[in-house]
Amino acid sequence: MYQTAAYVPELDALLVSWFVVLGAMAILSLLCRKQIKNLVKECRKVVGVRYLVANLPRLSVLELLYSAFFFLIFLIIFYQILSLPFLENDSQEYVLVARHILSNGSLAAYPVTDTVLSGGLYAPSSHPPGYVMLLVWSFLTSGGDSLLHVRLASAFHFVGLLIIAFGLRHFRLREVAVAAFVMMTTPLVISMVVGYHVDGMRLMLFLAAVIWTALAIESCDLKVVTVAGAVAGFAAFSHSIGLLAIGFGGISILAFWRGRLVLRLLPAAVFGAVAVAVGGYQFVENTVVLGAPLMDAPPVFVDEAIGYTADLWARRDIDLWTDKFVYGVARAWFELSIFGLGYWAFLYLLVRNWLAGQINKDLIVILLWIFSFFALSVMTVLLGSELIIKNPRYALTTAPLVAIFVAGCLRSCRGRLQ
Repeated sequence: MYQTAAYVPELDALLVSWFVVLGAMAILSLLCRKQIKNLVKECRKVVGVRYLVANLPRLSVLELLYSAFFFLIFLIIFYQILSLPFLENDSQEYVLVARHILSNGSLAAYPVTDTVLSGGLYAPSSHPPGYVMLLVWSFLTSGGDSLLHVRLASAFHFVGLLIIAFGLRHFRLREVAVAAFVMMTTPLVISMVVGYHVDGMRLMLFLAAVIWTALAIESCDLKVVTVAGAVAGFAAFSHSIGLLAIGFGGISILAFWRGRLVLRLLPAAVFGAVAVAVGGYQFVENTVVLGAPLMDAPPVFVDEAIGYTADLWARRDIDLWTDKFVYGVARAWFELSIFGLGYWAFLYLLVRNWLAGQINKDLIVILLWIFSFFALSVMTVLLGSELIIKNPRYALTTAPLVAIFVAGCLRSCRGRLQ
């Protein structure tokens, strides 16, 4: 729909796209009023002064110290989001591309490959324009000069990433706080958020997709499946790696939906159809225009005379076969400076709780998504491709899922710890 609006001169593409998004949000809200009402109710507890005052005397000294430390880290990160300059290449590119689209008034200007018309700007990214269009709408409402809306968008995605775990039925304030703490102590997550990258948005939507998929499987309701598919489509619309949400969600429904396999095909098909309808068009257009659903790099990068690929592998320590697995597939466990200790906590709690038979049912879907991602990483390496392992930001896709799993496992053994 957004592409149709972009190529019809009589329509204002930006205005139509905006109302399409608002309409989709309204429809999704009506379909799942109950789930959204429960989510809002739980989120209000976090920011509700009355709730905090009522529960403050019940907190132990250790919990009070943890809460103070948590909010101190949160305030520092939030201040950085609102104050740091736009220094990184990607964030500057997003802003320039958004302004270019706004000046042309059409998504026909995306991707930016004509340097004559763009005044020298060259940004041939084939990723779906979800994040860029968010910035376009921000500039449209602010006059195109202020970057405050970009900062607020990054702050919104950061906060959403921290509290969206309330969507899980068994998660309450303590579990969400633990998950949020694990995410806030993952250096690369914070680096991407304060650097105004697309990662805040794509991580939040990817996590939302797995949570809605879990809710759909739990309820066995096609209305919830429809919403889960739409959220997975939004994840794909925000970034190309969000396409995995569609595949993983379909696999999860086929694996865990109640009933015979034949009965699982309908919800899986509904999920996939809605997800592709929402977020699949860019991949179809890429296939038609570029010859492939994903264009990994400009053509000059694959020129062997330049040697860009070999240089990139060497700089990222994945030029040897052993390195491809240690610093590629398993980099989240070995590059502690950017991934922290969350993945080691995940591994320990997984083994411990699995042996004790304490893996909660609401965590099985999340665990499947984590395993699927790393299984796909191994498979692509064995097939001779470094597509998934070449960038540490891709492995970061599982960081919120790992945080949720750690919090859920700690919940199951909290009584024994006490």
